[in-house]
Amino acid sequence: MLNRIINIPQRLGIRSKTIEDEESIARANKRRKTKLNAMAATIGTLESGRITNWYFHQWRMKEIGGLIFSVIAFGLSAIQYEAHYQDINLATKINLPIPISLSSMSLLILISLSAFGQMTMRVLRYRAMLNYFKKRNIYPRNATLYNTGYMKTLIFELLMILPHPNVLTQGMSITLTSPFNKKDYEQGINDILNLIQLLQVIFMVRMMLTLSYYYNGSSQRIMSLTSIEPNYMFVTKCLFKTYPFGFIGLLFITSILIFGFALRICERPLIRSGSSEIDYQDYTNCIWNTLITMTTIGYGDYYPRTIYGRIIAVCTGIWGIFLSSLLVTALVETLRFENTEQRAFTIMQRLQAKTEMKELAGKIIRQAMQISRAKSKGELVDEGVSIEMIGNLYDLKVLRSVYLEKINEGETVTENLNRDMELLKSDVKQMKQMIYTLILKENIASGSKRDITAEVTQASSPLRAKNSKSNTVLTENAK
Repeated sequence: MLNRIINIPQRLGIRSKTIEDEESIARANKRRKTKLNAMAATIGTLESGRITNWYFHQWRMKEIGGLIFSVIAFGLSAIQYEAHYQDINLATKINLPIPISLSSMSLLILISLSAFGQMTMRVLRYRAMLNYFKKRNIYPRNATLYNTGYMKTLIFELLMILPHPNVLTQGMSITLTSPFNKKDYEQGINDILNLIQLLQVIFMVRMMLTLSYYYNGSSQRIMSLTSIEPNYMFVTKCLFKTYPFGFIGLLFITSILIFGFALRICERPLIRSGSSEIDYQDYTNCIWNTLITMTTIGYGDYYPRTIYGRIIAVCTGIWGIFLSSLLVTALVETLRFENTEQRAFTIMQRLQAKTEMKELAGKIIRQAMQISRAKSKGELVDEGVSIEMIGNLYDLKVLRSVYLEKINEGETVTENLNRDMELLKSDVKQMKQMIYTLILKENIASGSKRDITAEVTQASSPLRAKNSKSNTVLTENAK
């Protein structure tokens, strides 16, 4: 019976204040819990510096591994190429067929293993790069090499690594005709594969840019905060700004060595067949020809005579023009004044103009005195002196315009106001001196003994009033 009486308000739809407070508290707790869950999810998606740095370190290690395998493959290819041509020269001297030595075969096997290592490191590199971008929330968690578009680039790079000197193509050659003397010569297949392998220098440059300071994890976060796309072009600009001449010098030396080796590969078979008198077997001659072509001099003492050699020469000339343009840009940037240097230079020019103005003013005064003395004595005025004085007056006018033009460069507002006040004071002083001189001449001419100081003060009172007014205006402007 007591329970029925207690439950009467609930049956009638009447809710107590205590029940309503408990429900409102529960709703508030539910909303707070929802907000906390949303904040936790947001915090979970934020970039963690330590984690992203670790993933970037993994990416960098894959780049270093690929760079090591590339350098090994290049070195072994150059050694194998020289060893093979030594065997060819030896066989030619003793009139025997060209042998395939054990050392050359071993080097070709090592080159193939290095190429396989490059391909493996390239795949691992793209996977590490994708994981790094996932941790930086650039790509979603379910991103793969396929839906990000990296698979096409990866396949292209693998196809670039695949052509390399190998055992299967050793001893194989094709017959080509020289466009210079229309004679046939034999070009080895491995020689052509060596030329294709030189194109991998582009990937080596990219690996080296990845290892620079301007492409590490913190630098990429800074670029993202400043709305800059973290790409290799920006890293190249940073290196060019930091080390302009070192950057150009490294590119220049590396280009000479690579293009010289490529030219030697193309021209050497023509020498072996006796169709060319230019000695490209000496590597220094190849370097000399490349250097002269890159600098667009072209003496003509060495020039390519094969089709592939001429293609290499054209590429060398275009690349040399590009490097020369970079050198000119670096020189212009180096010789350009900074703000403090420009200010110091402007002050020096101002002082030089002021000194020349004083010298010209002195000449003009002397010439005016000569003319005045001649007129007072009733003598003829020398026309040369008059013409020279007119020329000096014109030069003084030009120097004054230059001085007034340079006087506002590199100065602040306060410095301009102080300079204007000093100029006004100097003008008043000069006018007072001129008035004093004129009154003194009048007294001497008339033989009177008047008070010159009072007259000078009275005559210069308008100038003092003007000077005072100008100083007041300048002070108000400065305030």
